[in-house]
Amino acid sequence: PFLRTGDLGFYNHGELFVSGRLKDLIIIRGRNYYPQDIEFTVENSHPGLRHTCCAAFSVDVGTQERLVIVQELKRTFIRNLNVEQVCDSIRKSVSEEYELQVYAISLLRTASIPKTSSGKIQRRKCKEKFLDGSLNVVGSWKLNLYEDKEFSETEHTVEFLQQWLVSWLSKKIKVEPKSVNPEKSITIYGLDSMSAVELEQELSEKFSIDVPLYMFFQNISITQLSEECFKLLQKNS
Repeated sequence: PFLRTGDLGFYNHGELFVSGRLKDLIIIRGRNYYPQDIEFTVENSHPGLRHTCCAAFSVDVGTQERLVIVQELKRTFIRNLNVEQVCDSIRKSVSEEYELQVYAISLLRTASIPKTSSGKIQRRKCKEKFLDGSLNVVGSWKLNLYEDKEFSETEHTVEFLQQWLVSWLSKKIKVEPKSVNPEKSITIYGLDSMSAVELEQELSEKFSIDVPLYMFFQNISITQLSEECFKLLQKNS
């Protein structure tokens, strides 16, 4: 026990490689994620983001662990910052790479993210500052969580299918329906493979249509998906 350092690593051909810290490991829905991997994906998701200036960690929200991203912006990018565009790029990249839903994103002013004297990201410090609201934030985004609500049914038109898909997705990820933009890619909202299978089955049971599973991961928007579902309904009628 006196040799337990809290470091994570692996042996390869007799060589030891240190890959991270046990306390930094992110565990969401029983799966382990290295924050370094997520941070690398985030940093490369948009040209306005600084490399080696990102922190990924989880926070308790109700009974669940949720993913938070804290990321510095390039100084030259701040003046013309489009917060929604940057956050959408981050959410989409994380969702496609790890099938993870991002709970909150804080975009920081240049050179303001907590680091050690040797230049390493202080994830625990970032988490503390995120929770107490003391980060130097330029722009931010956060999921609007809500309780499940009933959805009234009408005739099966394209508009109805779109409303049904928005309602289904908002309940699945527990956000207000108004937070779901039907014109954006469905992958932005963290639709993982298990959720995609559930959606495929529900569409089959409710509307008697077989939507190819791969379609959910082809950068398709809810509007486009509802149109495809409507076409399948017409074929069956």
